[in-house]
Amino acid sequence: MTNLTTASWVKVLLIALLCLVLCTGVGGCFIGIQRSVSNVLGTAHIMGHSSLPNAGDHEFDPSQVRDISINWLAGSVDIVAIDDAASNEIEMRETYRSGSGSIPEAERLRWGLENGVLSIDYYAGQPVSVGLFGCSSTAPKSLTISIPRSYAHSLGKLSISGASGRYDLMEIGCESISFDLASGDVSGVALTANDVELDVASGSVSLEGAFSGRLAVDAASGNIDVTCTDVRPSTASISLASGNVQLLTPAASEQGYTVFLERITGEFNCPRAQQQDDLYKVGDGTASYTVDMVSGNVTID
Repeated sequence: MTNLTTASWVKVLLIALLCLVLCTGVGGCFIGIQRSVSNVLGTAHIMGHSSLPNAGDHEFDPSQVRDISINWLAGSVDIVAIDDAASNEIEMRETYRSGSGSIPEAERLRWGLENGVLSIDYYAGQPVSVGLFGCSSTAPKSLTISIPRSYAHSLGKLSISGASGRYDLMEIGCESISFDLASGDVSGVALTANDVELDVASGSVSLEGAFSGRLAVDAASGNIDVTCTDVRPSTASISLASGNVQLLTPAASEQGYTVFLERITGEFNCPRAQQQDDLYKVGDGTASYTVDMVSGNVTID
């Protein structure tokens, strides 16, 4: 019997609430619903009050920043590598997505830098005691973090928690990358990471890069595509309630893998594998991949 993780059932609950919003015509209050769910489930930091001491745009000495942690409510986040000639500092800028108007002090992002960890919150926010159908009036904002290319491939941990919006990464290298997404779209191109963790309630995720260590996907719904270049992950785990997950690995990789499948229903495809019951072996079968699905579609190739 397939058992979803607690996090997956959390995502199912969040999607059910989203359906309620859409069916009852109170779409403008979804942020309030997310805030309430987060409060109940102990994940309120993304929605709630920020205690970080500093506000607004800033530049950082790259040698002082090892990890980056972002909590973003709505709008977009872009993290890109830039030529060293353009800047020798990490630059952090926020604007309204509309592109006009200054951001009031209460709605400016909050940040803190401690022990090499740069933490960024969407804004000071309100306490999470907002009712189930409480609404937020803040306008969506765009955050851009530009990192000199000489440092852009030497980050430690990059973690992003998003309520909704668009999240783009380009030419970034880290020890680990993690996304915790309620809704929205994630795109990553020319990435490098040992470990990748995707925790998704709904939305779309497309990542392309060299991921050599652990890949973990926990999804309630949505579409997730991970394209691995150069090497295959040494381990992978996929937990899916519904939706679509596709993991593409380099055909020329010397390392094979074995997929251990548990499912209630849905479709699983592994075109290059030799199948024996719920085991799918490719090549020497060295790497261990697990797939745990209630429904939906999973492809590993």
